[in-house]
Amino acid sequence: MSDETDIKNRENTTENNVILFPDYEKLKKEVERLKTELSMRLYEYDELRLVVCKNIEAEYLRELGGLEYQIFETECIVRRLMRKVDLIQARINRQEPVNATEIEAVLEEEFLVYQQQLDEMIGKINKAIEYGDKKRLSDADDREIKKLYRSIVKALHPDLHPNQSQERMELFHNAVRAYEHGDLAMIRLIHSIVSGRQDVDAENKDPMTLLREEKVRIEKSLETIEDKTEEVKSKYPYTMREILEDKEKFRAKREEYETLLTEYREKEKRYRERVESLLQ
Repeated sequence: MSDETDIKNRENTTENNVILFPDYEKLKKEVERLKTELSMRLYEYDELRLVVCKNIEAEYLRELGGLEYQIFETECIVRRLMRKVDLIQARINRQEPVNATEIEAVLEEEFLVYQQQLDEMIGKINKAIEYGDKKRLSDADDREIKKLYRSIVKALHPDLHPNQSQERMELFHNAVRAYEHGDLAMIRLIHSIVSGRQDVDAENKDPMTLLREEKVRIEKSLETIEDKTEEVKSKYPYTMREILEDKEKFRAKREEYETLLTEYREKEKRYRERVESLLQ
């Protein structure tokens, strides 16, 4: 190859690099912007479900959980009494002896699921009490744990790092649990492990292709996390936030529950009287 040809080839390569380099840098900056946006959305999602929703549920159960439990408990009693009336009446209609022990055994089996639901409600109320009683972080520690957790999300979240090792995935899950429980010491430890780490993509692809694929993947992740955030906000306990924050709505909800409880207790009284009259 002649010197003149070699010089021309180098010039063409240089020109191509000059043309491609600005496009590469522009795409790289866009990917970094999307990564930052995704890391913030992921952090906000975790904050919503691990902190905000737990606070809402704990407050709601403390304020209205007792009434909800009483309503459901009384409703279960009414349903059981109604079923008891049906069983007794059926035996009377068939002119069979009414065996109270046998009827109670049937009721115990049929209403086992209701008792399990009542126990689950008590469990939730107990957790709300425990959550409300747990030691709160100071304002300074709260700011620190949020800042460190955001950094951990950016460094370890699987939506940002889909190809990381199982060990780093487990480290991220440990960070989630620590953040959920306000364990600042553990968050500090995990942050110290991941801080300053740079990702290395070992795939044998050219940089532009990798960036384009990364951009598409992150955009899809942004859509997914937005949908998941909206889903959380559309369900209990987040939907109770408006009631807790609006005094008038809270008062109306309490009155609604108290009225419903009174109605169920009146039904309970009537059906108990009905059972007694059938057994006479």
